[in-house]
Amino acid sequence: MTRRRTQSPSNRLPREYVRALTMLETHLDRLPLSNKDDMDKRIWVENSVYKVDGPYSTRSLPSEDRWRWNQSKSRKSAILSNNTNVDFYKLCTRKRDPGDNEFQSPGYKLWKFEIKKPNSEQIVVLWCEKGTASEGKPNTPYTNKIQEFTLRSSN
Repeated sequence: MTRRRTQSPSNRLPREYVRALTMLETHLDRLPLSNKDDMDKRIWVENSVYKVDGPYSTRSLPSEDRWRWNQSKSRKSAILSNNTNVDFYKLCTRKRDPGDNEFQSPGYKLWKFEIKKPNSEQIVVLWCEKGTASEGKPNTPYTNKIQEFTLRSSN
């Protein structure tokens, strides 16, 4: 009798990647498209989610003079339940000047998903897993942009 290994331990996604993919798959179809030109510091609000058309470079993400976004983990690929291919990775902040000992970059974490649906253009989804607190709203997972969209579409 031959034993079959369906998935080797090296092929399994780490828990944080699974959590990020779950967020994406749960909300992808309900997210409104945002304008790339409107992308601003609101992306830093914890649990905010933005979906934009076409490629969107990491260098284009809003940052500040003393810090920038840096890919912190390896790029992973997955196929969602609707056969959509997605490449994704986590970004964190990094000081622009490593010798600047008086500054510590903020501890933000942002996930970038590059989605290629069959027969369509690329879509990029950005999710701030860890960021600034939203004003007047509790920081429960995925609420900021999702809640705003739900409220707008229920009128």
